This record gives sequence, structure tokens and C-alpha cells, in this order.
Amino acid sequence: MTDEASIFLPAQIGNFATAPQNLGAYRIAVLHQIGYWVEGTADFDLHQFFAESSRPVLLRRISSPSKIFESIRRWRAATRGARADLARVLAQSLANRPAVSSMLLCLH
Repeated sequence: MTDEASIFLPAQIGNFATAPQNLGAYRIAVLHQIGYWVEGTADFDLHQFFAESSRPVLLRRISSPSKIFESIRRWRAATRGARADLARVLAQSLANRPAVSSMLLCLH
């Protein structure tokens, strides 16, 4: 997450096979958080939004990936040098997301 003055990153990212690929994942994390500022998402209290929901776990599972992908889509044009990193992070995110059928089961 981010606040109005800081960008918070994990101590390390080791999701990919090489150091340059993991550095690229850091680049995408920074761009993603900058996107929160640019798009005004940083002003929205997401924790309160989830807390007020009758189904907060389901809401998190559905809304978080869409916010990430929307933010990335908007930054794609502005981040030409990060396109390979972006493609790698998106592919990993899609590969690791739960099956749509498992999310639908939560609706019942």
C-alpha cells in the first residue's frame, strides 16, 4: 500500500527466476502505487470499504485483482521500458489467481 508521502515495497521479491526479472517486478510495484496517486485511488479508504461490506472476503477477492489490472492497463502506455516486466507480472498474476468457479461458489 501507499500513503500520501511514501511508497512501501516488500523487502524482497523472489517470484521470478533471475535478479533482473525480480527487479522488474519491483518496477511494476512502484508504477502500480504511483498509479494509485495519479488515479486518486490513494484517497479511497479501501479498508473501511471492505469492513462495511457484508461479504468482505469475497469483495477483496473480486475487487483487488481488477484494481491492479486497471491500474496496470492505464500505465501501459506510459511505461514503455517496463512492458516486458509488466507482461511477466501479469502472466504470473493470471496463473496464480483462483479459478472463477471457486469465486462463484463464495456467492452462494
